[in-house]
Amino acid sequence: MAAINPADKQRQRALDEALQTRMSARFERRLRAEIGRTMREAAAAYEKRGELAIPLAISEHAAGIRAALEADYRLVANHFGKRLLTEAKTHAGPQVVKASLTEMLGLAVNEFINQWIATKVVQINRTTETQIRGIIRAGLDDGLGVDKIGKRIRELSTPFSALRAHVIARTETHTAANFGAQQAAELTGLDMKREWVSSMDDRTRDEAGANHVRADGQVVGMNEPFTVSGEKLMFPGDPAGSAANTIMCRCQVVFLYD
Repeated sequence: MAAINPADKQRQRALDEALQTRMSARFERRLRAEIGRTMREAAAAYEKRGELAIPLAISEHAAGIRAALEADYRLVANHFGKRLLTEAKTHAGPQVVKASLTEMLGLAVNEFINQWIATKVVQINRTTETQIRGIIRAGLDDGLGVDKIGKRIRELSTPFSALRAHVIARTETHTAANFGAQQAAELTGLDMKREWVSSMDDRTRDEAGANHVRADGQVVGMNEPFTVSGEKLMFPGDPAGSAANTIMCRCQVVFLYD
């Protein structure tokens, strides 16, 4: 829950990750169904009208993708934000965290959704289209006709949508959780610092452009970004960051208050 002054930072990181994983499960199922449906309907459009019909078929599912993302962002960001506000009461007293902050948190989450949702929908649908066109190219190279290529798209819709839904759900849930905690911490007005806590296991990324091993333990001010391989991130999973630094990230933040 992005805790304040946790006794064991690695244990807190693991608890945050586990909670985010559980919360992403419903979102993953919804997204898997929507992406799979998109691919199957794009296959039908391709069979009837050719490859030029694919973009329109995909765009018709933008609303479904958007609704799934919005629901996840709102649920997760508000949950983690409210838990941070509860933590703040414990450390600084109930007079510091007023009831109005919960409403302000909700408004901030709405603003975050409005800022990023359209970009995310475009990215998801663009990848779906790229995958479908890749299947078509491979089918043509294999000498398949339109009907068999359409069938192949439908067959691959299940594994493709399952993998992508898992990655997207985990990534976006992680983003929403860390944003919610960050926003709530800012709303308290408490003079806190923030520490980046990486997983520090054999899966922690340590590439030149995304070194989360080196980021572990970095402490910054409340409104100061972390620097991760030269990239400025306000929190792990910051949507302004590169794919290398954000996709399937498991890092968390803890808040330090004297």
